[in-house]
Amino acid sequence: MASLGDSHILDLRHVSQTLGGNRILHDLSLGVAPSEFTAILGPSGCGKSTTLRLMAGLDRPNAGTVHMGGRDVTDDTPAMRNIAMVFQSYALYPHLTVAENIALPLVMRECKPTERVPFLGALLPGARDKLRDIGKRVRRIAAMLEIEPLLERKPGALSGGQQQRVAVGRALVRDPALFLLDEPLSNLDAKLRIQMRTELSALHRRSGKPFVYVTHDQTEAMTMADRVLLMLEGRVIQDGRPRELYERPAAREVAAFIGAHPMNLIDLPSPAGDADHPLTRLGLALPNHRGRITVGLRPEHLRCATAAADGFLKGRVERLEYHGRDTMVTLRLDGLETAVDLLQNAQASSLNPGDWVGLACRSTDVHLFDAETGGRLHPTPGGGT
Repeated sequence: MASLGDSHILDLRHVSQTLGGNRILHDLSLGVAPSEFTAILGPSGCGKSTTLRLMAGLDRPNAGTVHMGGRDVTDDTPAMRNIAMVFQSYALYPHLTVAENIALPLVMRECKPTERVPFLGALLPGARDKLRDIGKRVRRIAAMLEIEPLLERKPGALSGGQQQRVAVGRALVRDPALFLLDEPLSNLDAKLRIQMRTELSALHRRSGKPFVYVTHDQTEAMTMADRVLLMLEGRVIQDGRPRELYERPAAREVAAFIGAHPMNLIDLPSPAGDADHPLTRLGLALPNHRGRITVGLRPEHLRCATAAADGFLKGRVERLEYHGRDTMVTLRLDGLETAVDLLQNAQASSLNPGDWVGLACRSTDVHLFDAETGGRLHPTPGGGT
């Protein structure tokens, strides 16, 4: 967890939130660093959108405080916080042009009610100067988002990706201190989501603004973010770089959630004093642990041993799924009511259902967790060949 302090754009400090008698957030503390792209990742109902609403000032926490630059802003309105938010729905005004939709936050903030009236505002000298300046800023943002040719169109004449760019432009034109995005790509098709991921990442680099991006899609979080906060049941389970979450999951729940293919989780008895334990055969020891353990193995890190007896575990092939480049092999482990998956090069695969094979992997690719608490365990080399 990043430390909290005045150097952060925004901090949540010991925040809890209850809705309808249900606890949504549990004593949550986190900080958003300047210029950082932070992803809040988690399944539906974990509290990530609630967290974003508390950051924006749309909701007030039941307990705890919200700070910006070290100042308590818990009771400040969204406008007072100067935070821009992009929602899952684009929320564009259908009767306004693209240029008018983007300009709207500036017009509402900088123009008097009389200056906002069509035609009348154009006749007032002061209003003309304001509107001219707003127009320049709108065109600059439109150029950044490559939507200048669309400025005179209405939202109904735009594609989903174009509408999303307009929604982003409307938020960005305000020059906010912080940019919040709540599942902004979920309404787009798969191909367009990939394109928009690239565009949002590039926009973050160009703007230099801190982004907080809420998503349930781990691919979005892992490919776009500098830092990922994985939330489960109203708590941040792990906070770190994408590579850290993949290579060193802090808990069994993180290991199960992160990865293109689900991690294999195998419950085994304590290895203490067992010379034939799978961990011993891998050359790993847990000298201070006497309880049951959960072994985590990613399918992409497993391979078939040259002979069934050579693996640290063995199993019978239950199913083969051809994926083109790879084949997913499902094994039923010998002596355990557990199935595991491994990825094998489809061209090299010569397995058939019913074959007995051994499992092999590097000891550095093995993840160990306490079977009761789910916490990560730290093995030491030794104890086997």
